[in-house]
Amino acid sequence: MSTTEWADAVEALMPFMFRIETPSGQGSGFFLTHAAGGMIGIATALHVDAESFEWNGPIRVRHYKTGIANVFGPDQREIKAFPENDLAFIRLSAKGFSLPQGPLGMVSGNNTVRQGTQIAWLDSPQSPRMICVSSPVTSARI
Repeated sequence: MSTTEWADAVEALMPFMFRIETPSGQGSGFFLTHAAGGMIGIATALHVDAESFEWNGPIRVRHYKTGIANVFGPDQREIKAFPENDLAFIRLSAKGFSLPQGPLGMVSGNNTVRQGTQIAWLDSPQSPRMICVSSPVTSARI
């Protein structure tokens, strides 16, 4: 992809991106779905919020697109952990976040990416308002 196409992809993904902060670190999260009762679901790496999960601590969730941030105590959110995959799902209140109503269009067809295809992932560096884009080429079929 050209630089312009990557910039367009990042812009399209920004409404889905969150920064997850705990007392001991931070990482990125990705908005998955609206749930019943004004709740939303966010996916993240378990290592991002493992301390809050294990010790029942607070997390701050900051929406990249708007900058809106809210702190959620253990009684205001639920974390479902999958340690074998370093994966966590967080369920919490939409609480002022302006989020897309529909799903993000993803890979179609057989949902695989051929070897040699350029891919990218977005991550959360130290800046609360900046997203880091990494763009390797796949070395295996995924």
